[in-house]
Amino acid sequence: MPTLDRSTFKYNAKVFEKTCLYCGTVYFANRSTAKYCSSTCRGYANQAKTLNEAAPWNEEDRTVDALLSQVAYLKGQL
Repeated sequence: MPTLDRSTFKYNAKVFEKTCLYCGTVYFANRSTAKYCSSTCRGYANQAKTLNEAAPWNEEDRTVDALLSQVAYLKGQL
């Protein structure tokens, strides 16, 4: 694994060594609140979060009432 080189920044720049929450890459951030190494990881993390929230029903429940409620929920999202 390559080591990070801080010499590309100004000598007095505030730089934070962080780990991306999505891909696990170690990177330098300009902000202390940065969570992702790039906008691509931020977008993928947002998609994964919305996909996990898109199905509020129990996947194991296969009764007719459960299937009808799933259809009603999905029609409301379209």
